[in-house]
Amino acid sequence: MNNTPIPLYSRISLNRNFPEYNLKRGDVATFIDTVPDPEGIEEGYILEVFNALGESIDVVTVPKSAVSPLRSNDIPRVRSLLLSGLKRPRSMRANHRIIIIDSQKKPPKIKRVDSKSSKKKGKSV
Repeated sequence: MNNTPIPLYSRISLNRNFPEYNLKRGDVATFIDTVPDPEGIEEGYILEVFNALGESIDVVTVPKSAVSPLRSNDIPRVRSLLLSGLKRPRSMRANHRIIIIDSQKKPPKIKRVDSKSSKKKGKSV
């Protein structure tokens, strides 16, 4: 297990592959939070993954032991997500739906019924 404390919002490198996220050993991400393991074995790290331009492309959860702090002798590398032959991260898939609510649309008109006219006419005793 990785016992080196890693400060929040620091950049880390992965020390194993995660094909389900299209991430490989050596990829760099930002450590943004921790999650406890319900079985108490190993906590998880929530990482935000960025492309080379600094745009966020995914947020993933990996075991704590899968990350290492960056060191001064590490050199980042660049690889293409599209040429790797694996599925794109969830945030890059084209099947997202956007729902737009028109706040300018007027609410439907409600027909009001006068309570006097709705009563049945009857004789009093």
